[in-house]
Amino acid sequence: MERLARAVNISRWFRFPQAETEAHFRGFITDADLDLLGTLGVTAVRLAVDPEHILDRAARDRSNPQRLAWLDEAVTRFTRRGLAVVIDFHDEHRLLEAGPAAVDAIDRFWSAFAAHFASNDPDAVLLEVVNEPVFLDAPADWLPIQQRLVATIRAAAPHHTIVTGGVRWSGIEGLLLNEPMDDRNVVYTFHFYEPFLFTHQGAPWSNHPPKDLAGVPYPSSLWSVLPLLSPRDRAGGAALIQYGREGWDRKRIGRRIAAASQWAGRHAVPLWAGEFGAYPAVAPQEDRFRWLRDVRTSLERHGIGWAVWSYDESLGLNRTIDAAGKVTIDWSAAEALGLGTR
Repeated sequence: MERLARAVNISRWFRFPQAETEAHFRGFITDADLDLLGTLGVTAVRLAVDPEHILDRAARDRSNPQRLAWLDEAVTRFTRRGLAVVIDFHDEHRLLEAGPAAVDAIDRFWSAFAAHFASNDPDAVLLEVVNEPVFLDAPADWLPIQQRLVATIRAAAPHHTIVTGGVRWSGIEGLLLNEPMDDRNVVYTFHFYEPFLFTHQGAPWSNHPPKDLAGVPYPSSLWSVLPLLSPRDRAGGAALIQYGREGWDRKRIGRRIAAASQWAGRHAVPLWAGEFGAYPAVAPQEDRFRWLRDVRTSLERHGIGWAVWSYDESLGLNRTIDAAGKVTIDWSAAEALGLGTR
């Protein structure tokens, strides 16, 4: 758990790649990036691997050998720099909810995938069952699937730590519905994007109302949101008023994270915040930094390690690299996260 204390997600290397080419899969993260991660003082990376970019096109239950070799190379480059790697099966398509045949295919995939990584140092490589299971209409369906996949991974990789989360996109409510398994080498994870109206304002992939809002403040009060109300958007107005009345601030965030910590304490299991972040395009800049700081410090007060979403996307550090290979990040966000500065 010490190695998971301060982590970053790597979200665009094997998920939504810029191009499905050897140049991308071997060079998206550069040596300059690795140097910068060392400067920042991060201890681990959570490497998002979308099955669409690793599975064999002809046999959907096993990996493409070339893509797997490039993934091996990526993992090795991190571990050689002393970083632990959480390999996150980042299923964007909710395949596990597609029925028994899909579950069978993913089970077969994990059997081979875990066996492949079983030769890696178990202190350096962790295996995450699936990103953000949803199961919104039938949350109880996730529990036997989770048990099955954990058992499959454990059979193939007996010494490696397994990471798994709850339903409802791995939010705190999903964590509270989860049931720990009879395996002492499992880390339970949750993702934190609360309050969603603030963290996802203006985000093009979200739904209305956050998608169509801008300038939503944090902390929140009824008075702070009144200037944003519009008579042409009743749904957005109602959401803003509720957000204002809820009074989101450092203390409310702390109470939410305390609920997760208490669940872990009751079950005597390790807990990790595998994602948190806030979309920056239209959020008040200083409010966003304040939110990042409040979430990070609340997690640390409860002894919970974390991974910001992400190093290479805009909700977190928003890394960019120019034609000359110079790497730049959002240094104010890094400061809010307590990471090393320039």
